[in-house]
Amino acid sequence: NWQVDGVVGGKEASIIRCEPFAILIFDRRPDTGRGGYVQYDFANDILNIVAEDNPSAVRLLTSNTERMRFDTNGRALIGHTASVAVGGVEGAVQVFGTSTNAAALNISRYSNDAGGPTITLGKSRGTIGAVNQVVSGDSLGTLAFAAADGTDFTAVGASIQATIDGTPGTSDISGRYIFSTTRDGETSPTEHMRINQVGDVRIGTGSALATNATSGFLLIPGCPGPSIGVVANANTAAVALVFDTANNRLYASDNNRGGSWHAIN
Repeated sequence: NWQVDGVVGGKEASIIRCEPFAILIFDRRPDTGRGGYVQYDFANDILNIVAEDNPSAVRLLTSNTERMRFDTNGRALIGHTASVAVGGVEGAVQVFGTSTNAAALNISRYSNDAGGPTITLGKSRGTIGAVNQVVSGDSLGTLAFAAADGTDFTAVGASIQATIDGTPGTSDISGRYIFSTTRDGETSPTEHMRINQVGDVRIGTGSALATNATSGFLLIPGCPGPSIGVVANANTAAVALVFDTANNRLYASDNNRGGSWHAIN
C-alpha cells in the first residue's frame, strides 16, 4: 500500500494504492473533505467514478464542451443542464436538441441475416428484478406525444398504448393496442381506436353514435367518379373501399372479382 500527494493545476490531488483498490483523488478540500475520485476495485473488476458530498452534477466533456451530465437524482441529461418534465414524466435518460440530429436516437443492427434492431418495453408486478405475473388491463407501455403549451411541457396530444387483454398465463400474454388523441379544449387523450387480442378493430368508444354526432366515424377516401384503378397487391381476404363523390355511391374491390370495382347498393 502506498500514497502520493501533490498539487496539479493549483488543485490538491492524491494517488492511493490500497488493496483491493487503486484510487485517484481530485481536489479534496482539507476543511470539508469534499472532492471526487476515480477508484478501481480489483476484487470485483469494477471502475467507480465518485463525486462526494452531493455535488450538483457529474459532467462528461469533450473539447471543453459538456456532452452529458448526471444530476443529483441520477438522471442522465444530454444536451441540457436541467431535467424537464415532458408529458408529466421526468425520464431517467433525457435528450435535448435544437436540430433533427441533436434530438434523435439511432439504433442500428449490422448482421448477415434477416434480423433487425429491437426496442422492447417490459412490465412486471412487484419489486425490481422480480418476475411477477401481470393482470388483464395492465399497461405494457405507452408512446406519448407531448408539446409545450406556453406554460409547461406536460400536455399530451396523442398516445399509443399496449395493454394486457385477457388473463395471462405461462408464455401466454394476450394484448391490445389503444390509439388515443386529445380533442381541442381538453387536457388529456381519449381513446378513439383499439385493436384487440384477436385482431378486431374498434373505432370510437364502442357505444352507438348520437344522431347529431360530428365525430367517431370511419372515413372512406373519395374520388370524383367511379374508380377504374386496380388495387395494388390486393389480398383475397381483404376488401378495398372508395366513395364516388360525383354519384354518391360506395364501391368495393377484391381479388375474388379480378380486382374490379363494384358499386354497393
